[in-house]
Amino acid sequence: MPVASAPLGYAPKLMLRLHACREFWTHFTYPGTFRGLVRATVQWACGNGWTFTWPVQHAAAVKADPTAAVPESKFQAAAEAAPQERMDNWYVGEKDLAFFKYHAVEEGPTEGASPWEKMMDKDLKGFVKYTSWRRTLPDGKTEYKSVTISPGATAREFCDMYLDDDFRRNWDGMVYHHEVLEHGDFSERQQVVRWLRRFPFAFLSDREYTIARKEFKEGDAIYGCSKALAGHPREYPNSQVVKMDVFWSMWRARTVADPWGSDAPACETILLHHEQFKIPENLARFAVKHGMWGFVKKLASTVPLYVEARRKRVGMYEEDPDAYGAGAVPNPPTL
Repeated sequence: MPVASAPLGYAPKLMLRLHACREFWTHFTYPGTFRGLVRATVQWACGNGWTFTWPVQHAAAVKADPTAAVPESKFQAAAEAAPQERMDNWYVGEKDLAFFKYHAVEEGPTEGASPWEKMMDKDLKGFVKYTSWRRTLPDGKTEYKSVTISPGATAREFCDMYLDDDFRRNWDGMVYHHEVLEHGDFSERQQVVRWLRRFPFAFLSDREYTIARKEFKEGDAIYGCSKALAGHPREYPNSQVVKMDVFWSMWRARTVADPWGSDAPACETILLHHEQFKIPENLARFAVKHGMWGFVKKLASTVPLYVEARRKRVGMYEEDPDAYGAGAVPNPPTL
């Protein structure tokens, strides 16, 4: 769940400092805490990101990948059952889609994770309906889930907007640089992209993302899966910006009836989001919570602008020949 660009006032800054002090003294006496904190501070000062984890949290965490709490065989079975024409040929595949469905649509249990906690429930008639939750994963990090209903747009229109990095600056001002590192099959929106993001918090420096993404179509639903990709041949190996190694953002979009009674269609989007900023988790949670609603309102206000421009080219349910990445020739890197 991305964060927004609202500045921090004096009171939130004071609360943040007090909270940080309380966390420090709570965990100070645990063996190795001070040494680990000093080491992490030095690494952060050298531009390598914040990697320190409080011992209390670390002791209770599952050291394996959070997704390992769910049997891998479940996702592998889903991948093998996929239609032949949709067999994996990209960095994002059927196992990623199965992962999203299990956690966000089927709401399958994850051993060691906390229950979903509701964060926000907003309903602005004719503008946006938004509900969000968060939970703590077995490793102590946070995963977010939301359901958004955007009026006046179809699932195809909303997904085209969400994947349009040129247009993204209109609603996500934190991405100040983007480029496509690799194009795949446009019909599945296969891309590897690089983002540079700047956050409005002094404790969070710029971050670099290398993201692989792909769409899946099933019935009336459009699924999108994106995740961090390490070691792509075209990534910037000597970048001085902190790299985001753990990131996934996945969604299902469907065209639904307008919840406020309009004859126009609406788009319902279920989003599952997780990223590790390499800062203390309480600060990451603070940043997300502080910026969430402003980010959603900006997105909602921009949807009609994109839809209006798109409908001058094609119908609301049709594929757009001018969508982001259309016409690009697949350019797999030479290994």
